[in-house]
Order: sequence, then structure tokens, then C-alpha cells
Amino acid sequence: MTFAVGLETVLKTIDTALDMGFGEEGGEKVLKINSVVMKGVNDREIVDFVEMTRDKPIEVRFIEYMPFDVSQAPYIHTSSQ
Repeated sequence: MTFAVGLETVLKTIDTALDMGFGEEGGEKVLKINSVVMKGVNDREIVDFVEMTRDKPIEVRFIEYMPFDVSQAPYIHTSSQ
């Protein structure tokens, strides 16, 4: 979810959002967490995220990590081009 520093703050913020009404059944405010899954970095945490949705009304979305080389991006032009 975050590096070791700041995890407690993130978890408290999630609880605060829930206390403010996010995630209420039938409500308009949905609490969504996006997680970028990276093999060998945080892929061991997938089950932890899923377990979190059992205890709290949270939607977790797993997003594929899409690395790219910025220097090869077609929309970037340098003065040498």
C-alpha cells in the first residue's frame, strides 16, 4: 500500500473516509483503492488487499504495472529530431 513509513497514516485515512460515509451500502460515495501489482515487489500483498475487503466496504482494483522507456515514447520530441 505504501512504504513502511506512512502505512499507519494511510490506514487511518482509510478508516476516516469510512467514518465519513464512504463505502456505505447503497451510498454514492465508494471507497476505491488502486493497487499497482509488481512481480517481486508487492505481489505477495494481493491476498492482504482482498482480505481487507472482507472487513471493510472497500473496492480494491488491481492495476497492471506498465513500464515504458520515456525516451521511446512517440509523443516526445527533442531538439535533435
